[in-house]
This record gives sequence, C-alpha cells and structure tokens, in this order.
Amino acid sequence: GDDLVGQYLAYTYPYDVFARIKDIAEAIRIRCLDGLIHYTQNFCFRQTQDLLLRQRLTVPILTIEGDRPSALDHRTRMRLEAFVDVLRR
Repeated sequence: GDDLVGQYLAYTYPYDVFARIKDIAEAIRIRCLDGLIHYTQNFCFRQTQDLLLRQRLTVPILTIEGDRPSALDHRTRMRLEAFVDVLRR
C-alpha cells in the first residue's frame, strides 16, 4: 500500500469540491451506481457544494444531514425509503 503521505494526498475531502466531484463521478461510473446518498454533518453543511454535486453528477442525490451517529429517525427513514423507490422505477 501507499505510505501515509500518499494516502493523504489521494484523499479528496480536505481539498476543493471539484476534486471530490471528479472522484465521486468516477466511482459512479465504475460501480454503475443508480443514486447517491450525500450525508453531511449539520454544523459542516455547505449548500453550495450540494448544489454543485447536483449540477455535475448524473445520478439522483438524496442529502441527509445529521449531528451525530444515532438511530434513524422516522422522517429520515421515510426519505430513504422514498429515494430507493424512485431508484427502482
């Protein structure tokens, strides 16, 4: 495997959104994904980045915000189920 520096440089999150979009688009292509669930931390949510994801990626996107790992609330569960239903059509 790569050394620690190589792994860090390959990790796109700390960098600009366009590098992340490029990596995500490649993963969508390689994995033949039908949709994307975009999870963001409440205090870190950047609506501009979400808009760019939606403009530049070719799959439906569901954005879910959370503040810490916990049990899934009813509203989020319903949103996920509806998103999966859309993808199945």
